[in-house]
Amino acid sequence: MIGWFADGQASRDDAETFVDANTAETLPVPLRDQAIDDVRRSNRAAWLGWLERGSREDWAAAVGQLALPALIIAGTEDGDLGEDAQRRLNLPHYANARMRVVQGAAHLIPYEQPRALAALIREHAALATTAALPEDFARLLDSDRVSSGTRAAMLDRIYPMPVGTALWDDADHATVAALVARILLDCGADRALAGRILDSVAQGVGDGWRFAELPDDRAAWSRGLATLDTATGGFVALADPDQDGWLDRIAGGTVGIEEDATRLSPVQMRLWFEDVRAETVRIWMAQPATMAAIGYDGFAVGGDGPRKQGYTRTGADDPEAWQRPSQERGA
Repeated sequence: MIGWFADGQASRDDAETFVDANTAETLPVPLRDQAIDDVRRSNRAAWLGWLERGSREDWAAAVGQLALPALIIAGTEDGDLGEDAQRRLNLPHYANARMRVVQGAAHLIPYEQPRALAALIREHAALATTAALPEDFARLLDSDRVSSGTRAAMLDRIYPMPVGTALWDDADHATVAALVARILLDCGADRALAGRILDSVAQGVGDGWRFAELPDDRAAWSRGLATLDTATGGFVALADPDQDGWLDRIAGGTVGIEEDATRLSPVQMRLWFEDVRAETVRIWMAQPATMAAIGYDGFAVGGDGPRKQGYTRTGADDPEAWQRPSQERGA
């Protein structure tokens, strides 16, 4: 492959060899011709630079782990750079990444499966768009009124969660999302918020206390979700009014399973559901998008300097200059 560009451009035969070796099946003639022409148009310096130098450099330590939400795509028939290689070499460098595998594709996915690729990109873009913050809020978050530690923590919350813990399965995520929809009526079945709630429980970073009648948070949530599913015959599949009816009964202490170490009693279910509501609201309120929606700016009173900036005006309906929208400040 290095010698292909000895004369400045790859030959038709060499370009055909590259395209055919990097596709799962022979492309239709128009697409194959386009792919071949693209190879022949490749810049010689870039082609040789990658093969002779770039592909041999190890930037793993310098890159570390990136916070940007990433979509990593591999073809099922891509031998050297397929899913296994991407999970080993690429995925660890992103705190928020999703790995997707495209069937019937090797290395030239845009040519082989363009519709599947477009759908994945569209889905990823939609998820990233939900993380966008209002301009004024983003500007305040980026200002010197916010400490670097606070800013990093808040930015981490706007991106999709990484792959979840093995403690929870897809059914658990679906059930918690359904609970979110009944507790926060404007949120709907928010799977992203459900993932954050379950991750918080799994990590043991809750609000620092629990009811004496309940086991530790991870066990309580595992047993509570199992009890909810057993008692209702499948909570997620129920209509909204039926879900509300069951939750009202749980809150009243009449739903539970006695004398079963894998479930919660009616009293325990009542207490667990209190915890569910509190944790759901706590995690939701901690999201920057929620803070922006309700106009909360209490995170912007510190900064990294020795003297914290705080507030100078404390009267009702008397905002400081930095609290007013940019159009009112003449920005």
